[in-house]
Amino acid sequence: MDMKKVGKQIAKLRKEKQFTQMGVADKLGVTYQAISNWERGETMPDITKLPELAEVFGVTIDELLVNQKETAAVKQLIEEKEGESVDIPFEELKSIAPILTVDQVDLSVNTNTNTLQASDLSTLAPFLSEAYLEELVEEFYQGSGLPDLVKLFPFLSDEYLSKLAEREYASNGIKALNSLVPFLSQESIDAIAKMEFTKTGFREMSSFFPFLNENCMEELSKQSYERDGLSSLCSVAPFLEEEFLQELAEDALEKQGFSEIQPLLPFIDADKLIKAWR
Repeated sequence: MDMKKVGKQIAKLRKEKQFTQMGVADKLGVTYQAISNWERGETMPDITKLPELAEVFGVTIDELLVNQKETAAVKQLIEEKEGESVDIPFEELKSIAPILTVDQVDLSVNTNTNTLQASDLSTLAPFLSEAYLEELVEEFYQGSGLPDLVKLFPFLSDEYLSKLAEREYASNGIKALNSLVPFLSQESIDAIAKMEFTKTGFREMSSFFPFLNENCMEELSKQSYERDGLSSLCSVAPFLEEEFLQELAEDALEKQGFSEIQPLLPFIDADKLIKAWR
């Protein structure tokens, strides 16, 4: 729906009636800023306000919405009984979703789930209830896996994303989570990192390093050092605090000599280390 066109129409009808923005706002129980935003085409009136707005101006819904192709769908939704679904093509639904209630979008999508595509869901995600969106995402995940769902991650709950990550990790390994990790909770990231470290150390974890909690990073790094030596920290070293890495290097230098710290020289203060050793 062309919000700019509707905005111009609202401004035109208001001026024809000699109403101020504040006067219209008072009649509708909204702020004058809302009226201003409508007229500039930045937002649209909620669907529940359209009949009131049309009545204030003495026009029909068709006239208010400038007889756009989505007008029929909007009228259907206005006239629907509570809990009643309306069959609206997805292209029209995506256009009018910003002015609909969450329940109306849920019901309208539910009517056409057999033709729903991941691209449709990406557009409608901000307007669906979280519970229903996650139900739909689950169906897509079961059918085609994670790749098609990336655009939906910002709209899913931490709890659902955590469970999704656990299943994907169990099935396809840590690399399969590259697109998902920026959206996971810290608790989930650290838990998966610890599981992966137990299996393979840091070998496959590079995509996780920027997101790991400092305490978790240092805990795993200390374990890696004690198990496989200082050289095992080469990949993670850029993400560690210099002071922490310096302490490990001092310990390695004392126990195993200079050759042990050579791989990490770019990340430590070698002069300080050698002075302390002497």
